[in-house]
Order: sequence, then structure tokens, then C-alpha cells
Amino acid sequence: MSESVIRQRRRDGPGVPAAWRRLPALGQDAILAATAWLIIVLLPALDRLTDAGPPNPVPWTAGDLGLHIAVVTCLCAPLLVRRRFPILSTVTIGAVMVLAGTLGVPTFRGGLPVLIGFVAATSASYYRGGWWRPALAALIVIFLWFGLVGRLTPAASDVFMVLASALLPVTLGWVLRMQRDRAREQAQLREATHRRIRAEDHTRIAREVHDSVGHHLSSIRLRAVGALADRSSAAAEPLQSIADTSAVALAEIRRLLELLRADEPAPPVPLAELRALAREAGDQLPAITVEVDSACPERIPHDAFRVVQESVTNVIRHSGASTARIVLARDGGTLVLTVDDDGPARPGTAITPGHGLPGMAQRVHRAGGAFVAGPRAPHGWSVRATFPLPTGATP
Repeated sequence: MSESVIRQRRRDGPGVPAAWRRLPALGQDAILAATAWLIIVLLPALDRLTDAGPPNPVPWTAGDLGLHIAVVTCLCAPLLVRRRFPILSTVTIGAVMVLAGTLGVPTFRGGLPVLIGFVAATSASYYRGGWWRPALAALIVIFLWFGLVGRLTPAASDVFMVLASALLPVTLGWVLRMQRDRAREQAQLREATHRRIRAEDHTRIAREVHDSVGHHLSSIRLRAVGALADRSSAAAEPLQSIADTSAVALAEIRRLLELLRADEPAPPVPLAELRALAREAGDQLPAITVEVDSACPERIPHDAFRVVQESVTNVIRHSGASTARIVLARDGGTLVLTVDDDGPARPGTAITPGHGLPGMAQRVHRAGGAFVAGPRAPHGWSVRATFPLPTGATP
């Protein structure tokens, strides 16, 4: 399973964490910065309402309030670029904290600004490795020393707290980065193991098909060609058809085996092959028509061609129909495929399970489309499948 699939499954999981992961990185950082800004702006007011502030507080002037909001904005804004410019974001937040402490702005109420600095420093250690980590730790020591300790007589505990406060976010960011790199390596290892096992299975299947089906088809063709020595026989024309069909089947099997061994997706199929398929089916079905929208591309997905092929085979073998119609239309970036016949089946007719319908449904769903098949009114059978077209597919 690839890392992209793992990330997609995580994003598609239930609950708030999944919705959060589906947000773009800038959206997540904007919510984080806005939430921090709102809380820090309101903290001094909450302290006064709960009598948690200093005794006999001096009323704030409009200038004090404006300075407070400006400093908080400068403190939280760098969180918007903490991924793209992690070092610059951390340095800016540290400088604003030192400036706010020097000016006596009541921004540090509740300790949340320190937590913002911790988040920024952890992000910087996560997104920048190598010599940036010790440099980051040194920057944090400088900011803490001049912002908190430099104005006092430092004790041994102060030195220890400064060093611990510098090492903790740097170490946490490093550990988180190691965990992400390890998860990525494990995902790549699982993907490589899956590819190897799949390649081995494909090689084994290709060998079995070549040795069994290829052998029988070659035998059928050789017998038909040998029997054509007498061209005057009434069976000459059917034998020629058998020989030609066997040759086409052998060529197609060889092409599919090459794709299977290479583990590559099958290429798109030209519309000319679809029309040729209808002409060949016309030998066994009185009337079969092909209608292609002018907006359809000249090459259709390989799985779409296989669905038409299987549908036509089912019409000939099981439906008892006299006419069939193949319709291809384009709806934006989607190819809509419909195969209808006028067989005796009616809505409500019991469907006998087989391998054809589940196989077609699996093909369509694997390609990211939708599949519906069943009796239609007033009578007959209908197969409808949709396939997403590649970006840039032109008529």
C-alpha cells in the first residue's frame, strides 16, 4: 500500500481529526493563529473579570489596548508561515516576546505566548534539520536569557530551565521528524514488497496462460489452416473465419502477456477497434450499431473496450436478441458507455449470476466509474458504465 493511499485513508476516516487533516496546511495554520490571537487578546480581560489580575489594576487607555492588540498580532502572525519559513517564524516570535516583555505589554498573562514560541520552535526543528537544530537551540537560549533572565540575577535553576526550555522543542521536533521519516520508509518498503509479489504473480499467470491457452489456440488455428487445403469445401468459409479469429486471439494474448509481465496499465483503445468488434459480431447478430458522440476522444479506456466486448458476447450468447446498440457519449470529464439489446428480458426478470457481470463491475469500479446492468423497459437488457477520462483528453 503506497503512502498516498495511507494518507487518503487517514483523511477519509471519521471524526474531527479527519476533517482537520483534509484542510490545507495554510488553513490549519490560519485556524491555529486565529485561535491563539483571540485567546491572548482576551486573557487580560478575563483576568480582571475573575480578579486574577494584579490588585487595583490601572484602567487601560485606548493606546494601551491598541498596543496590546498590535503586539499579539505580531506574535501570532508568524504561525501562518511556520511550515514554509520555520526559522524566520521562530526568530520573529522570539523577538516579539522579548520586545513585549521589555515594554511591559500584558501579553504574557497566562503563559500562552510561551506556548506559541514552543510550537514555532518545534515546527522549525521538524522542518529544518542538520546544523539548523543546534543553531535553533542557541537562538532560544539567547531569547530566553535576555527576555526573562537577563534582568535578574540568574541562579543555577534559571540556567537549567533556560537550557531545558531550549532543548525540549528542538528534541521534540527532531523526534517527530524521525517518526514521520520512519513511517514513510515503512510505507515505501510495503509498496516495494507489494510490487514484487504482484510482479511474481503476474509472471506466473503469464506463464500459465502462454502454456495452456496459447497452446490450444495455436492448435485450433493450425487445424483450421490445414483443413483449408480444400477450398472447394462448404466449410472453407467458416474455417477461414476460425483461423482468422484464432490469429487475432493469439496476437491479443501475446500483447496482454507483455503488459502483464511489464506490470503496466493497458493503453487506450482506438475507436476503430470498437467498430471492428461490432462488425465481427455482426456475423452472429442480425443488427448491431455503434453511435459515438463527436465529443468523445479517439481513444477510449481499455477497460471501457473490455466492457463493450463482454456485453456484446453476452448479447450473442445469452440474450436471444436480434438487435443491439452501442452508444458512447461524453459528459464533461466522463465517458458514458451504454450497450442495449432487444432481448426478451423484462423488468423483474430473475438474473442468473455468472462471471461476466461481476467482472465488468470490478473493472469499472477499479477505474473509478459506476456500473449498472439489468433488464430494461419494455424488454431487453441494458449495460451502462461510466469512466473518468484523463485530463486533457480531446475529441
